[in-house]
Amino acid sequence: MNTSLFLSGTALSRRWRDRASFVVFQTAFGDGLDFIGTWAAWRSDPAALGRLHFFALEEHPLSPDALARHPAREPGLEELAGLLRAQWPLRVPGFHRLEFDNARVVLTLGFGSPQTLAPQIQAEVDAFFVAPPIPCAGPATAFPLRILARLAAPEATLAASGLSETQREELLGSGFIAAPGAASGFWNGQLPPGHQRRRRARPSARSAVVVGAGLAGTAIAWRLAQRGWETTLVERHPHPAQEASGNHAAVLSPMVSRDDSLSARLSRACFLHLLREIHGLSRLGFPVQWSDCGVLQLAKKPGEERAMEEIARGFPEEYLRFLDPATVSARVGRPISAGGYFFPMGGCVNPVSLCEARLRAAGAGIRRCFSRQALQIRPTPDGWLVFGENSEPLAQAPVLVLANAHDALSFPPIQGLRLKKVRGQVTHLPAESLPPVPHVICRDGYLTPALDGFCCLGATFDFDTDSRALEPEGHRANLARLPELIGWELPEADPAGFTGRVGFRTLTPDRLPVVGAVPDFTQAASGDLRKIARLPGLYAELGLGSRGLVWSSLMAELLACQITGEPLPLERVLAEATDPARFWVRARRENAGRSAGASKGAPIEARMKRLSK
Repeated sequence: MNTSLFLSGTALSRRWRDRASFVVFQTAFGDGLDFIGTWAAWRSDPAALGRLHFFALEEHPLSPDALARHPAREPGLEELAGLLRAQWPLRVPGFHRLEFDNARVVLTLGFGSPQTLAPQIQAEVDAFFVAPPIPCAGPATAFPLRILARLAAPEATLAASGLSETQREELLGSGFIAAPGAASGFWNGQLPPGHQRRRRARPSARSAVVVGAGLAGTAIAWRLAQRGWETTLVERHPHPAQEASGNHAAVLSPMVSRDDSLSARLSRACFLHLLREIHGLSRLGFPVQWSDCGVLQLAKKPGEERAMEEIARGFPEEYLRFLDPATVSARVGRPISAGGYFFPMGGCVNPVSLCEARLRAAGAGIRRCFSRQALQIRPTPDGWLVFGENSEPLAQAPVLVLANAHDALSFPPIQGLRLKKVRGQVTHLPAESLPPVPHVICRDGYLTPALDGFCCLGATFDFDTDSRALEPEGHRANLARLPELIGWELPEADPAGFTGRVGFRTLTPDRLPVVGAVPDFTQAASGDLRKIARLPGLYAELGLGSRGLVWSSLMAELLACQITGEPLPLERVLAEATDPARFWVRARRENAGRSAGASKGAPIEARMKRLSK
């Protein structure tokens, strides 16, 4: 499609001026030239002050080398094409969010069938770009044009080329009417006032308070600061990442399942997003301490290898491979009885360095309120007020984000979330005490390669204890994992002499994080997440559990988009899988569905408590 005609015909350069966010949606991304042209126009417009979101689907993504290879039509396009090729995501299903120009230009790509992905989009689109698919590796599935009206923001425009009569009728039937002034070969449309939905309300003041400076808190504080928000970060310690996020090394790998479950899809999106964030921070001059050594996930019991091998065939080798026992043994350098998955892009990360890199990247956009513990929160006419010791006011803003793990349960509005605290002890082993460890190795537990001179072995999973002391029994339990992980045992030593670290992870019943607007538990429950009453301005990023490193980045981007009203970075079903109200809704449905008897009329709170066990 002729990008310049699209830009001029829909008057984008006039409409995006002085907007905090402007959203363009393209039905088929193709070779990326339309995105490049729109990006160039935005970049060259001094009145484009906010963020450009370009959302597009593509059923048959091209390879990086095939992208935007047409001769440059104007100066600067080849530079942008190179930046796009450098960040082009793996061809795995789902949404992929890429950021350019210090996150002022955001490209969200959906790889897969448009019939499947289009209903999963959550966005308020200002301009639609209906483009025919370019010739590619396979037949294209028709885009469901009727969905566009649901996504349209007030005064949204639509431009299309090469429409069939059936497609025109589909657009007209969904509410669009032909707009005057269409260029030759184009069909321009718009929604009449009666069909336009109201734009979702945005916070009146762009300021927020975030409680907790671990992986979750630093991620959301940085994401809001990127958007120009004034953010206050409240932390009881003098430095970030001093609780569960303070482990020396955390494993960076996704989950995989035979049915590509919600958990697997969400962890894949989060894993890839975090890798892009780490590389992006490095490009900005804020490197993270990490190793891309790859992750081996060994089968836990005989017979699993065949299923793992079959599942691995469905993914690109750059993302996932299956290694048989002989190959695993050769890599580890000792006989290993099990095969398993190998994630070449995985590795281990020092979480403290990641948290610090985020804060340095945000600079003055984040005001640190450290060595102050948030003990009370209170709604006010102007938002939320956070108090510390002796009722000292610490910060106030229209938006409050609780990212302080299990401590959030001390605040009454959060107590219905039913989070559970679990103690984890990690053992630190000097690198010279072990044979070389080439990859992160996972089975029942994990072992990392040396980082700053020692390997991390863990971790225990201890309920019903608040002990922060290193315990010999915990070291023994960790050391007992070594034979299955690397086929080697540490010579006898006194466990009391080992160093390590204790942290408390916060879990949810379904092991997925809690991200989004906090429900008002004083109101009647609904069976529909979208109809649950929410506490205005109160949000949570909690329950990251044992995968806090992997979850943190994309979950913060999801939450920032929910707060600001920007397009969500992942499918609707995945966003709903992390909604803070999901357990309340499930308990409500279960309670309503039970037949008359002993459970009839059982309080929803009781059903929630049972679900959380």
